[in-house]
Amino acid sequence: MKAKPAASNRPLRRAPKSGRNQPKLRRPSYPPAERSSRTARDFDAGAPAKARDKRRAAERPRLRLPVYGEAEIESTAKAPSCAACGLCCSYVAIEVDAPSTVKRATQLLWYLYHDGVSLYENGDEWMVQFEANCRYLQPDYRCGIYATRPHICREFSEQDCEINSGDDGHTFYTPAEFLAHLKQQRPRVHTLILKSFAPPDEPARSVPTAFERRVQAVRMRRAALGL
Repeated sequence: MKAKPAASNRPLRRAPKSGRNQPKLRRPSYPPAERSSRTARDFDAGAPAKARDKRRAAERPRLRLPVYGEAEIESTAKAPSCAACGLCCSYVAIEVDAPSTVKRATQLLWYLYHDGVSLYENGDEWMVQFEANCRYLQPDYRCGIYATRPHICREFSEQDCEINSGDDGHTFYTPAEFLAHLKQQRPRVHTLILKSFAPPDEPARSVPTAFERRVQAVRMRRAALGL
């Protein structure tokens, strides 16, 4: 018979057994106020990839496509594209305060003392407009930097522009036009301006501005295209 090898004091390396002696994994406990908002996010790392992707897909908001009626489809089809217009690339508009006080009204009046500057009003919305062509506007009304155009250009839609949206605002090109609006809509402000800030009398303009000529040219192109 072979002799048994001498016992060794070195512990054996064994795989851990599953059972009651196996330490249990517990989820971290959060206060009740944080539990609802943190658990789903904090256990994403430990969840299986398939279950995690399924849960995230369920939480992702669904994209709702617009439903157009016949009237909307007809108006959209008739709207000219930017390639037939280019008007929005011929000026810069900045929102300003409404002329609710004498100081604000005289500030708007000061804008109109400069050439190529006008005021736009639509209800409570007021803007000062500077006539200036974008240097990247091409002769065919296309954008020369379309792939890298700024966010303000990307977010602008031809369906909402002043040509296609049926804009009902008013544009003032001269101090006299602006003061006539104040006399009707804000008579108190108009009276105070005439006391201390009245501009000199100017003859009524008979020649359209450059911006007005561009608007007329766009409408002529629309008519030529049957729009």
